[in-house]
Amino acid sequence: MQNRPYALATGVFLMTLSLGADSGSAAEKSFMDHYVQAREQDSPYVAPTRAEFDKARALFEQAFRGKADDALTKGFATLGFAVVRKKTDKHNYLIVEEFPDRRRGGGFYLIRLSSLAKKEGVLLTAPHTFHDEGTGKIARVMFLITDAAGAGFNTVHRYSKSVVRGEADLAHVHISYFQAFILAWAATHPEGIVAQIHGYDRANRISPRGKEAGMIVSAGTDLPSPTFMKMRERLRKAYGESVLFFPFDTNELTAVENTNGQALREKLFPGFIHIELSEVMRDKLNNDKNELKRLYGALSK
Repeated sequence: MQNRPYALATGVFLMTLSLGADSGSAAEKSFMDHYVQAREQDSPYVAPTRAEFDKARALFEQAFRGKADDALTKGFATLGFAVVRKKTDKHNYLIVEEFPDRRRGGGFYLIRLSSLAKKEGVLLTAPHTFHDEGTGKIARVMFLITDAAGAGFNTVHRYSKSVVRGEADLAHVHISYFQAFILAWAATHPEGIVAQIHGYDRANRISPRGKEAGMIVSAGTDLPSPTFMKMRERLRKAYGESVLFFPFDTNELTAVENTNGQALREKLFPGFIHIELSEVMRDKLNNDKNELKRLYGALSK
C-alpha cells in the first residue's frame, strides 16, 4: 500500500491510498479501520445548522456528480469533514468522515465514483448501527462486494444521552448530514434506490407472521410507487413468504414516520425502501457474502 502525504493547508485533509486488487482483504480492512475509528467516539451529538445542512447537501451533490476535486475537499473541511480518496485496481472511492478533533455525530459516508454513471444505482444507508446490531456491517460489506454507489452510517447512538443540539436518531430528524447525503443522491440520481437497513426483535412483533418473518419491508407509505412494487416482486421471488411487505402483509414496522423516506417522497423520489431484518436474517447476511449479494440483487434494478 502506498500513501501520499496528507496535504495540510487551510485545514484541508486529503489522502490518497492505493489498495491494489478489489478482491483482496486490503480494501476491506482499510474501509473497516476508517469505519471503526469514526464510530469509536464519546463525543456528543450536535446537529448541523440549516446553513451547514444546505452546504453539505450541495457538496454531496457535487460528489455524486463525480466532481471529486480540491474544492470539494475544502468545502467539506469547513464543515469538519475530511475527504479521503481510495483507489483499487477497479474502482475509485471517496470516504467522507469527521476530523478526529471535530467529531459530533455527523456520520460516515462512502462513495464509489466508478458507479455514479449508473442512473438506477443503489445507495445503502444504516442509521441505527449501534442499536440495530449487525446492520452497519451488512451495509458496509454489501457496499464493498457489489456495485453500490454509496453508503451512509450513523456514528452516534440513536439514544445518545450526550446531545448538545438536535436529536441523534438520524431516521427521525429532518436536519442532519445523513439526510443531506440521502437528498443529494436523490437530486443527482432520481431513478436510483435508497435502501435503508434496520434490525428488529421477533419477540417484539405482534402478529404470528411477524414473529416468524425474516424481513419486513416498506416504502414508508400505504401507496407504494411502481419502483417499490418491482422490488417487492424481486424480493418475493428471492425470499418467498419469509419477507413481509407493508401494507400488503403486515401493519408492523411501517416506516411511515421515517423522516428520510418522508423527505424523499416530498421530492417525488420513488425509490426509498425500508428493510427490517430479524436477528436470524442479520446473522445469515453477516456470515455469508453470497447472501448479501442475493439481497442486493433483489434491490438493484
